[in-house]
Amino acid sequence: MMVTHRVVRRLLFVALWLLLLCVRPLSPGVASADTPAAGDQVQWTSLNVGDQTGQDPANSIHFHAQVSYQLQSAPAAFLFLFVFEDGAQTSSLHSQPLAVKSGSSDANLDMLYQPRTGVRNLTLLVGILRDTQTLLAWTATNPVPLTDWQAKGQFVSAIQAQQAGNFGLAADYLSKCIALQPNNGNFYYWRADSLSHVGQYDAAIGDYNQALTLMPGDRASLLGRGVAYLWKGSWQPAIDDLNGVITGSKSADQLTAWAYRARGVAHANAGQGSDAVSDYQSYLSLAPNASDRAQIQGWIAQLQGSGNSSTS
Repeated sequence: MMVTHRVVRRLLFVALWLLLLCVRPLSPGVASADTPAAGDQVQWTSLNVGDQTGQDPANSIHFHAQVSYQLQSAPAAFLFLFVFEDGAQTSSLHSQPLAVKSGSSDANLDMLYQPRTGVRNLTLLVGILRDTQTLLAWTATNPVPLTDWQAKGQFVSAIQAQQAGNFGLAADYLSKCIALQPNNGNFYYWRADSLSHVGQYDAAIGDYNQALTLMPGDRASLLGRGVAYLWKGSWQPAIDDLNGVITGSKSADQLTAWAYRARGVAHANAGQGSDAVSDYQSYLSLAPNASDRAQIQGWIAQLQGSGNSSTS
């Protein structure tokens, strides 16, 4: 049986996506202008980067900022997103102005930034300006290494490629992420996932090994490596890894359910029919609404009817 690719995805993909978009979490330093107007304020809602497009200059970064603001001192003003390089007192780039009116609301600001040679850190600031000389309120990030932002952009592109089913391209983007941040275990995990989908199981296993070195005990990486062994046809190494996923948590979760399903496949193909049936039943118990329930029940019936038959 070929396990569906969803088996190797981390639990709560959307939650993980949001976490990994912040390769190094920002700690916004909320502050006011030197002489703030009463009631004027602005703060981050989110600050991320977008994926690369074919029209973008090499190594450019798309910044996407969501902010909430309150404007009381003037009937209208402008929001800007600024980039400061290496602690400079003068910004090197700013977004197009966004006109806002008095009151409270949310806003989106976008900007394409092209790094200059030698730049190491970036600070992003969003401000409300009444005019070019009057800053009413602002908030800024701490300095963040440029490589963090670049890696974030490559990672977003990798996930976009995965969602489109282009796993080879995703692996290429993730290789760029790893070159920028070689100690980020999540990048090895996701590249391993992509390599497994294009049949490069040995390379995937190598990446899962590195992910587990950087993130000891990471059950998602252990599950991914177990499934890579499974797809490779190495039944016992697969069973060993999947055992670790199942016993590695005090309480059963979605990873546990997927591990039972995958281990059932390994047991079935290793000629261990009764163990496979037990694992499939455990999977259905943990995932009562599984979309493949009828299929799994069919495998159970096949195994029980034949006494010891593999599934495919």
